[in-house]
Amino acid sequence: MKKQVLFHKKHELVDSLLSTIHIDGICYASIGVIKNDVIYSAFSHNKWQQYYIDNELHINDPSFQAAIKIPELPIFWDSVALYTDAEVKVMQKRREAVGARGGVTLCFNSLDKQLLLTIGTSKESTMVSTITKALSSLSLPEVLCSQLSSI
Repeated sequence: MKKQVLFHKKHELVDSLLSTIHIDGICYASIGVIKNDVIYSAFSHNKWQQYYIDNELHINDPSFQAAIKIPELPIFWDSVALYTDAEVKVMQKRREAVGARGGVTLCFNSLDKQLLLTIGTSKESTMVSTITKALSSLSLPEVLCSQLSSI
């Protein structure tokens, strides 16, 4: 993937998303839009967002890369192949920074852009069921479109 320009918005944009997911254990969310080789994003954890942006981690983020290549398929963090030390570092740093033991990244194509959602859970033993409950509680394209209208 060629290098893309990366912008971020204040993390408060995802606060309302996290508040709509009333599932115990969900501790992290990020949303984003890719349009015209520009990535606009908002994270629930401001320090992680700044680190991710400053270090252009989207280039080596295997869950992000897999999600944009395979839209509408949930990419569970523990299922992505980690081929490089940089990919391993992104996944470890995310888990440490947001307190997540696991998570999922999804991408949806919408006309001339891609919409992204990532959620993380602090509950490792029930990771899949916690994330599945969270995802089923949302109308993802509708939530993403409403959350991302200001980006």
